[in-house]
Amino acid sequence: MHPKAYCLHDRFKYHAFDLRPACSLVVPSEMPSDRMMKEGGDFEGFQLWVNLPAALKMTQPRYQDVPPARIPVAISSDGCVEAKVIAGNCMGIDATIDTHTAIHFIDFRLKPGSEFSHPIPSDHNGFFYVYLGQGNVGLNDLSVQEGQAAIFNHDGSSVKLRAGSKGMKGLLICGEAIKEPIARWGPFVMNTQEQIHQAFEDYQSGKLGRPIEGAEARRKATQQAKAAQQSSGRWQQDNQSL
Repeated sequence: MHPKAYCLHDRFKYHAFDLRPACSLVVPSEMPSDRMMKEGGDFEGFQLWVNLPAALKMTQPRYQDVPPARIPVAISSDGCVEAKVIAGNCMGIDATIDTHTAIHFIDFRLKPGSEFSHPIPSDHNGFFYVYLGQGNVGLNDLSVQEGQAAIFNHDGSSVKLRAGSKGMKGLLICGEAIKEPIARWGPFVMNTQEQIHQAFEDYQSGKLGRPIEGAEARRKATQQAKAAQQSSGRWQQDNQSL
């Protein structure tokens, strides 16, 4: 594939993964790690919203929590490329999560000068985002560095990654093209503006917010962490730094 480069956001890191199909009647909420809740501090991560086909947009919501130890890791035969398989497949290693549509979400760590080619169906949309280091992506050896993303064209069946002199870490994200109209506003992604208006009416009337299993326990843990942070004197300090 021959990608094009775009600058996105500053560097982020993640340590665990959770999948929450925010389908019908759900208001998402994020929680920090146990250590973060006890000690406070800064939290950085990636948040990826994956669109669903119209037929699945009102699917019953579910929650898949995957701690670091359960994220499968694939390693190349020469040991120079490591891939955390969050969704999809890499080097014969399958992800542990189940997705409604075919997607790849893979965290690649390439040692300096190493190369790797990952197969991608030609009908998938995708990109590679560099969050640390720099290197080259695609058959045209497009140069990308920290904070940049290479957007893939539909002109091949694989994407080539090559790390620079200091190595490269990045996320390969791709998924089956849905090829449906998109209407979006705020947190809502639907197919028509009428559906967007209905979503806002449902939210304002209190129809959204259906709890997912375990939600009450997570809410209590969040409240306890907030109280602990306030009593420690860090609450005002941390909020001023945002």
